[in-house]
Order: sequence, then C-alpha cells, then structure tokens
Amino acid sequence: MVGTRIDVRPYRDLERRELEEWKRLVKKAHPQGEVRLGSDIRWADLDPETDYLIQLWDRDELRACAWVTQRTVRVSGRETLIAGSRGVVTDPDQRWRGYGRAVLERAQELMRSFADVEFAVLFSSVMECRSMRISAGARFPDR
Repeated sequence: MVGTRIDVRPYRDLERRELEEWKRLVKKAHPQGEVRLGSDIRWADLDPETDYLIQLWDRDELRACAWVTQRTVRVSGRETLIAGSRGVVTDPDQRWRGYGRAVLERAQELMRSFADVEFAVLFSSVMECRSMRISAGARFPDR
C-alpha cells in the first residue's frame, strides 16, 4: 500500500492527540445511538503498561487501528500469559481496501514478539464477514 504507514505505540507513550484521533475514528465507525450486536459487552480496561495501539495512516489520515493487549488467564487450572487483538476499527468510508487486514497482520507480528506469551486470541463481540463463511467448524475465507 503506497503512501501508508503503520505505527505501533505503547499505550503509556501515546500523546493526547493520538488518543483523540483514535476516539474520532471509533465514533465515525460506531455512531452514537447505533444498535450493534455485542455493543453491551464490557471488556477489561486498557492497561498503559502492557497495551499497544496499532495505527494505519494513509495520506496522514487514520484509516484503521487495533489494540494489542496482554492478560493472564487460567488454562486447565494454570495461569498463562496470552496476547490478544481487540478494538479493531476501520474508517467506514475506507473499508475493503486491506487496511484492517494490514493492522491485524502487524498485531500478529507484535504478539509473536512477546517472549512469555503462549498464545494469542482475537477479542471480538461482532465480526463482519462479507467474504467469510462461518460455521460450527470455523471455516475461513476461500483463497
């Protein structure tokens, strides 16, 4: 993608304008009063010490972003550190151009770089699946 860049920034290092730009994009993608399946789900708060914001810029406009978080969970009775992507948002006027995919690919690279993380997950309340068939067997896009 010519003219695009992806920034990865720890939450603790984000400047006010970066957080305001993220909030602007979220409001554009999810306008107030919009009824969305899963909008009542409450995720854990972001953690300034472990979370990262991934931002995709095109011509100095924020087009897509996602958060990467780390959490300790119990798996088979054992505490395990996991990483996950959450809050994936693409500008509604810029969808289906590969921006969301690029952000998630960068998130995956980041999560793989965490030495103590055993596995990664996608935290999602709703997934728009225009080109994906979903079934109990978790089918993925045709290639």
